[in-house]
Amino acid sequence: MKKTVLAFLLCLLIAGCDGRTKMQKYDTQFFDVFDTVSSVSVYAENESRAKEYTNAVHERLLYLHKQFDRYNDYEDQPNNLKKLNDTAGKGEPLTISKELYEILKRGKDMYDLTDGKINIAMGSVLEIWHRYRDNALENGVIAIPTAEELEAASKYTDIEELQLGENFSAYIAKEGVSVDLGSVAKGYAASEAVKTLRSMGCDSALVNLGGNVVCCRSASMDKSWRVGVQDPQKTDDILEVV
Repeated sequence: MKKTVLAFLLCLLIAGCDGRTKMQKYDTQFFDVFDTVSSVSVYAENESRAKEYTNAVHERLLYLHKQFDRYNDYEDQPNNLKKLNDTAGKGEPLTISKELYEILKRGKDMYDLTDGKINIAMGSVLEIWHRYRDNALENGVIAIPTAEELEAASKYTDIEELQLGENFSAYIAKEGVSVDLGSVAKGYAASEAVKTLRSMGCDSALVNLGGNVVCCRSASMDKSWRVGVQDPQKTDDILEVV
């Protein structure tokens, strides 16, 4: 499956104020979530308040990172995506978190909306590419999967094998089928990060998770956030500014 990724570049916002207190922009980066560089920009009245915002975002992103991780187990979050994949075709439905349930449902919906171009049940195929990539990085063995390997794995990519029940239960009916959330996880997590900020009273912020950008701004801000859409073929060029 070939995926074209549009990278989003963050451009600066000219500072605004809320009419009473001068609001300043604070930028923070994280390197420990979703295997990418994550940037958070918030407007706050002082550095202390900005740290409260970004610390809460970091905590939320770490939680979602563990929930959506298909490669690692976590003692504090035992029923994550890896556990769901490990139990494929082997037992009863697994009770999962609200967030994991929501993103699985979104993934199934996206499959229908895109006529199968987005398929979160491609885990068996993506695992092969992941293994080859790691072998190249760790051992210097440069190669690509064979057509035979990919063809064999593609027999385990039926999205209908992923079943969602009541009370946040999920089940993968066929052994060998696995879910990979790489196509939807960062966008969902960025939206959740902005929700966290707004719940704390921060109404002007931008979250960028490896090119997945979500932002909000208060009506008092005189300028909008500007996000550049990168040309996927000429990566130094910007196709459009939104």
